[in-house]
Amino acid sequence: MKRPYEVQNGCNNPIQAPLFTDPLVPYACSNMRSVSVWAEVDDALIKKYLEPTPFEYVSNVFNISVSDYMNATNCFAGFYDCSFTIPVKYKNIYGSYTMFEYESGDYYVALGREAWGYPKVLADMQFTEGIDKVTASVSKRGREFVYIEVDRKHGQELQAPKAVMYPHLLLQVIPRGEAPGGVLIKRVLKRDTSPDYRGRINITGNAALTLRFDGSNPLDEFSSAKVLCGTYSCGEYRATPEYNGWAHVIDTLVWPDEFK
Repeated sequence: MKRPYEVQNGCNNPIQAPLFTDPLVPYACSNMRSVSVWAEVDDALIKKYLEPTPFEYVSNVFNISVSDYMNATNCFAGFYDCSFTIPVKYKNIYGSYTMFEYESGDYYVALGREAWGYPKVLADMQFTEGIDKVTASVSKRGREFVYIEVDRKHGQELQAPKAVMYPHLLLQVIPRGEAPGGVLIKRVLKRDTSPDYRGRINITGNAALTLRFDGSNPLDEFSSAKVLCGTYSCGEYRATPEYNGWAHVIDTLVWPDEFK
């Protein structure tokens, strides 16, 4: 923050000193590292969690990743992200739905939730890259609930599932504040963060995954998943207005009468 601080009229609270900047893009991250695990579970479990959403079941696989954006620029500060995604369909659009997501900073929690509908919450993360393996963990109040390990030397013949994971299909929900149980706005958004990524390293290997209940999200229900493989990647990430920075409205499911 520059000094003296200039009072603003921002797009988010507090508007005189907004938490995240406007415009939201562009931003970038050099040497963005990511470690992930592909796994499959009983299709009934995924269908149960999709039931209250407008998205259709496509596959019983999921991907959980931890990504290192500590080199991010044009942002408040670097950060870590953990994302639990599944392939889905909305009408004729195939993509992925983020069921659970964690960020290491409140800036990115607020930005992701308010602007686009990513279900982000705060968590602590660690990312360790070694010669033989890459590991990552996610925890709250000292209790680890996600652990990922990918072998860099064994299992490179494995193939990740051929699932469509882009664009992100998002459910942006804004509650009513004047009555319990009410939804003010509900929209389906599409956001593709892949076009401007330039990968330099992409390794597939044997993987291990541990999932536990985090205190609110039921990750433990997916703990019996069969691990298929893991991946480690590193490259140049950019979110740009021209390609992948903004979301697009696909449908408006709930809109207040007073706004019509």
